[in-house]
Order: sequence, then structure tokens, then C-alpha cells
Amino acid sequence: VGLFNDPIMEVRDQAVEATAKIGPIVLDRLVTAMKDERWRVREHAAKAAGKIKDSGTVDALIGACRDRDGAVKSAAAEALGRIADAKAIPALIKLFRDSSKIVRETAGTALVYIGYPSVDPLLDSLTDKDFVVRCHAARALGGMTTDYQIGRSWVRDAKVVDALIAALKDPDRAVREDATIALGMIGIGPRGRYVLENFLKQPDARFVTVCDVQQSNRRTAKMMVDRAYQNEDCHPCGDMLEVLGRDDIDAVL
Repeated sequence: VGLFNDPIMEVRDQAVEATAKIGPIVLDRLVTAMKDERWRVREHAAKAAGKIKDSGTVDALIGACRDRDGAVKSAAAEALGRIADAKAIPALIKLFRDSSKIVRETAGTALVYIGYPSVDPLLDSLTDKDFVVRCHAARALGGMTTDYQIGRSWVRDAKVVDALIAALKDPDRAVREDATIALGMIGIGPRGRYVLENFLKQPDARFVTVCDVQQSNRRTAKMMVDRAYQNEDCHPCGDMLEVLGRDDIDAVL
């Protein structure tokens, strides 16, 4: 634990790995270290707790989410995502108000890892008075928690789609954009295929491509289109920008 404050990053990281291998026997030491006066010690104690994944450190990690240092808050949020205890959800939602974008994004990723218990609190956050909170709630629901993440569909619930569609009318442009991205990430999962099936019955519309980040979803949707049109002309792709860049498409669903 003393090496958590070493000036060399590689030494600190190795100390975290070694501590994690020791296991739950060091949890009390880690809880104490999360209150150390040195921020590096607090940060790496949180990281080690996340690697051990023991719920006995959840309360201490929730407390670390209120730390004065952003690196400590980010490490605590990541650790809570690894442990995936629903008890941490309110603390992670509060981090959407943090001044650090990294902290906010890490909290969103942690909520995705916690899974379905996060859904209702995230839906509630879509109506928060703070537009930043609404943005990160939309991103988390779409699995798009950072600017550099491809995204992944993790919520299979119609009420989430309805809430994100409602967010397309948000007064803030950033929220509308994030809701759009989130809907795109949900793509052609179960609800998308239901809509697709009904649109395939329309004589005045024709699908030339289907897009989803998951290959299995693309494959299933293409089979539906090919079967309906009795050909194999439908082009599956994983990048929505490819769809938006095509000049032979009049509308995107």
C-alpha cells in the first residue's frame, strides 16, 4: 500500500496488481487507505478495491465519489462499476454533475456495467433540470458513455426507446444529439426488428441497408429484408455514418 504513492506510475500499477492478488484479506487496509491524506494513495486504493470486486468496499468507494480529487472519484466510479452493486447507483448518478468530464463519463460506464438496476434511475435523470445530467443519462442508456466509445446495446426495454424519443424534443441541443446517438446505438435489436417488420409491409418504401453495431443484429435484419423482397440486395453495415453518407437514401429510420 505504501507504494501507491510512488512517483513512478509503473510501480504504482504493479502495487495495485499485487494487492489485488492478495485478495479480500487486505480490504480493511484499502478502506483505510481511501481516507489517506495523499490523493495517489486514495486513488490506487480505489483501483485495487475494484480489482478485488468485494462488496465490502462499496460504502468506502461511495464515500470516495465525494473526494476532492477528480482522479480519486474516477477510480472509485470505475471500481463500483466492476463490483456492480446497485447500492452505488445514486452516488454514480450524482457524479453526472461533476465538473470533470472524465469523472462523468466513468460514472456512466459504471452504470452500464451495473446493468438493469440502473435503467429507472437513468430514465429519471432524463428529466433532470441540469442538461449535463440529461446528456450523460441519454448516453448511458444508449451504451455510448464516452466520445470515443463505439457503443453497445444493453437495454432491451421499450420504455427506454420511448424516453429517448421524447428526449429528441429536449430544449437543449446537446441532449437531443446524445438521445439521437443513443437511439442509433440501440439499432435493430428486438424493438427495431419489430418496427422493421411492419415497415417492410409498406409498398411505397424499400430498405436498401440495415445498420447496427452488433453483427448478429445486422445478420438477422438483412435476412428479414431479403426474405421480404425475395433478393439479396440489402447491404448490412456497422457504421451509421456510412448510411448517412449514402446519396441514394431518402430517409433513415
